[in-house]
Amino acid sequence: MRTEADAMSLIAPDMKPWHLRARFRYFGPDGSVSREMVMEEWWASPGHSKTIFTGADFSRTEYRDGDRSLFTGSDKVSVLDSDLVLHPLPYPQPLDKVGFSSREISAETTKLRCLAETVKGSAAGTVPPISYCFDESNSLLQATVTPAGNSTSWSDFLPIGGHYLPKQVHIRDGKHTVTSSIEVEQFDSPTALAPSELVPPSDAKPLIRRVILSSGVVMGNKISGRDPDYPDSAKSMKIQGTVVLRATIGRDGGIKALDVVSGPKQLQKAAKDAVQTWRYQPYLLGGEPAEVETTINVVFQMGAPFR
Repeated sequence: MRTEADAMSLIAPDMKPWHLRARFRYFGPDGSVSREMVMEEWWASPGHSKTIFTGADFSRTEYRDGDRSLFTGSDKVSVLDSDLVLHPLPYPQPLDKVGFSSREISAETTKLRCLAETVKGSAAGTVPPISYCFDESNSLLQATVTPAGNSTSWSDFLPIGGHYLPKQVHIRDGKHTVTSSIEVEQFDSPTALAPSELVPPSDAKPLIRRVILSSGVVMGNKISGRDPDYPDSAKSMKIQGTVVLRATIGRDGGIKALDVVSGPKQLQKAAKDAVQTWRYQPYLLGGEPAEVETTINVVFQMGAPFR
């Protein structure tokens, strides 16, 4: 797995300086673009880079300066995980804590080798397995699939000095609907990057990394927490439905902020009280824990388990 991870990494120590421009798109239920932003990054080495995110109503510049991550501009912006392009197979888990099961599947004219990962934790128990599917002909990652059926796919690979850059990334929910995408529009290797171009200004602030993930992907990372109690008053009135919550998951995997978006009023408190106890496997961005913004759907249905 580490060999495959290195092959698709643009932040490996042997990489020469590069510049990349990519477009992030988010799609609504009807398939139309609901939000769009552009990422432009200048990378000199694993500890020195500058990334600019620009949208219709915001701009933010992020700096990696040795062990420090800093930013200027908007502090209210969450973005898709740029590691999906730059380093789609970060592999932080110690190998002695990871098990794999392997199977082969056919996808159109390509044979894929899929590895299902199981990470054993202490108090958390067993994290639901994520499947990593590779093209057998070149060992490049083609897709990941969560137990809930959410998937991320990579295609249109550009070879770069022994490494490979996926120019197209698509993220789908459990119904195979594309919810977001990343398209690499430009990649080049400047002969040199002046160190002064990457130095953060004096007013740069410490960066708390934050990403947007779909509800299905997040549920695949849930490791503990109790089910909601179905209120007796709601049962007697035969009230059913889905409570939608907007959540911020902290870098430690706990719920940091939680607000009700919609759902039957009689069920909202029960949903919120239960979700407050949920914990998730921390999400890593560039090897560092990141905050996650997401929605959580709690379905109340008479006579059926919660989901």
